[in-house]
Amino acid sequence: MAKLYLRVIAFLLDMFFMLIMIMICTFFLTKVLNISGSLFQVLPFIIIECIIFPLGSLLTGTFWASIPIYGTVLLSTFLLEILYYFCTYMLPTKATLGQLIIGIKIHNTRNANNQKIMTRAIIKTISRYLLLLPFAVCLFNDKKQTMHDIISKTIVIKTGLSKEEIAELKLEK
Repeated sequence: MAKLYLRVIAFLLDMFFMLIMIMICTFFLTKVLNISGSLFQVLPFIIIECIIFPLGSLLTGTFWASIPIYGTVLLSTFLLEILYYFCTYMLPTKATLGQLIIGIKIHNTRNANNQKIMTRAIIKTISRYLLLLPFAVCLFNDKKQTMHDIISKTIVIKTGLSKEEIAELKLEK
């Protein structure tokens, strides 16, 4: 199984990649919608706030002062995050960009299908909106599985393990 610190580093790298992806999308969106002035100057900060601490924007007065802007950004980041995880888990590498860099990947303890992969992507994204508390589950189980791993019957392992080494992990409990 992959060590917890490797998973955390991969997660932070993925957040960085998503931030870049969302900033690029926002740049093109502002050009298409011809947004300028103070909104154009504030939009990058709104995006960063929504990615780093999504519930923080709800708890501050800034969300309630500009619900259409924050609501659109929160919904966009939520949907793009699900899309990012789903697409990267569907690749033959079965890993996000952050996981690829760190050298870990997803292993399905049972046959994977699109529904299980989508379920994992949605639950992982929702976990971030719940102050990362579902991630804490990995501190209390032997396989170091988070909530989205348990529900989708997956586990994160180091890349390059042989079939024999994976079988020794006794993942089918």
